[in-house]
Amino acid sequence: MDLFLFLRRIVHWLVTILIGLYIFTGLGITNFQVIEAVTFGQVSKLGAYQVHTFLLYPFIVVLGLHIAFALIQNRQKRNINVA
Repeated sequence: MDLFLFLRRIVHWLVTILIGLYIFTGLGITNFQVIEAVTFGQVSKLGAYQVHTFLLYPFIVVLGLHIAFALIQNRQKRNINVA
């Protein structure tokens, strides 16, 4: 497996995990009673808000990498088809 494919898969899974966490913490902010019950009180409304706010910056970076890898792969495919 080449390095590009390996990094692309890592970034793909990071985007998936971050989106899941973003949704979970968003629910923790809006429906905090349900999330507190599901997590047995481990995630409070304030904790969900703090994590949700912090996740914005890593999410933007990983999403940018995800888009860059998609554009690079698309360009590589077009160069292979032209040659």
